[in-house]
Amino acid sequence: MMDWFFENEYKTKIKKSLFYKIQKYNEVERLNKNQSLFVTGLVKLLKDKNCTYEYDNSKTTVKKESVGKIIKERILNAEDITNNKYHELLELQTKGCATQQDKIKIEKHIYKLK
Repeated sequence: MMDWFFENEYKTKIKKSLFYKIQKYNEVERLNKNQSLFVTGLVKLLKDKNCTYEYDNSKTTVKKESVGKIIKERILNAEDITNNKYHELLELQTKGCATQQDKIKIEKHIYKLK
C-alpha cells in the first residue's frame, strides 16, 4: 500500500485528496514508532536528493542458534592440553595474543581441573 502512495507521488502528477495525504502521514508515523528503523532520516535524505523509494512491508525470519550451545560444542571438541601448555596459553592471553581457539582450550582445561 505504501509503495502505491510513493509511486503516485513521484512518478505521476496526480493531485491527491486530503484523505490520501492523511493516510500517507499515518503510515509514515507507524513506521517511525519502530526505533530500530531509521526510515525517517533515510526518507529525508532521499527527498532532499529528489530520489524515489519504495517500502517493502514483508517480514523475514532468521533462525538463530543458541550461543551457549555452540560454545559448549567447541569446548567439548577442543584439543586436550597439558599444564605446561595451559600456562603458555595463559601467558598469551594476558598479553592479548591468544586466539579464540586458545581461549577455548584454556576453558576446557579449567573444566578438567575442577
